[in-house]
Amino acid sequence: MSTFANTDAKSQRAYVPTTALAKSVDFDEDMLHVLLTDGRRRSWSLLNN
Repeated sequence: MSTFANTDAKSQRAYVPTTALAKSVDFDEDMLHVLLTDGRRRSWSLLNN
């Protein structure tokens, strides 16, 4: 039995960024949309229910 960690490419974790920078910010009637430099898009409702 081996105690060495598996280091092949399939067992490596994906890169997780520790910061996110906004590339653009847009508004529509009821949403705020932020496009991040890493390609993700985040959106939030501006309406209070």
